[in-house]
Amino acid sequence: MAQKELQLNVSAKGLRTSLQNGTKVEISPEGDVTVYTEGGVEAKPGVSGEAAQAQQISIAENFNAVSMFGAKVELAKNGNVIVHTDGTVKIKLPVAEKVKIPKLGTVMEDGTIFAGISPDTNKPMYAAPADESRPMNFNKAAKRASELSKETGKAYRVPSAAELGVLFNNRAAIGGFKQKDVGIDSFYHSSTPTRLSGARMQNFEDGNKRTVWKSADLSVRLVRS
Repeated sequence: MAQKELQLNVSAKGLRTSLQNGTKVEISPEGDVTVYTEGGVEAKPGVSGEAAQAQQISIAENFNAVSMFGAKVELAKNGNVIVHTDGTVKIKLPVAEKVKIPKLGTVMEDGTIFAGISPDTNKPMYAAPADESRPMNFNKAAKRASELSKETGKAYRVPSAAELGVLFNNRAAIGGFKQKDVGIDSFYHSSTPTRLSGARMQNFEDGNKRTVWKSADLSVRLVRS
């Protein structure tokens, strides 16, 4: 396996060693070591007297190790990180993995409802608590999403065709969708355009997906990440 590159970054709060194999090692001037990792980490006690000098930064000749604040961070040939320190090493998951996913239908502080994971962004998706007050066409729906984003400071959007499918599958937990085919009330606009001035929509009565003219006034349920 090819050896990964080791990088040294300096932050306003002290010194930080970052490694490109999905691991970040933070070393404070007090000698505290925190490792955020997706890969293997090995902690070894003891460092050399040279490395233990508080203000010294030492980079190994082959650029696979950095010593600072009494700790040495080494990148092994197999991509694992080895931390040599006399202090305590704290292992933490990456911030992205610490995000707690709520239960479907959970009402958030801003009134939006957890609607599932967006297949487009792979992030949690939250639906507005109700449809827009009146049906609207493709362009007006996009304009309304922009207006709501400015009003709330959060990025609202018309769901894509794929996201609309998630809303349909989770409609019982989310609630408030029009599911009786009275005229076109149960037809919902997506933000996914098609050729010839069309757009994708989905019928929340039976789940059928179709193409309609962008000028068609349909129900709209906005979402945000």
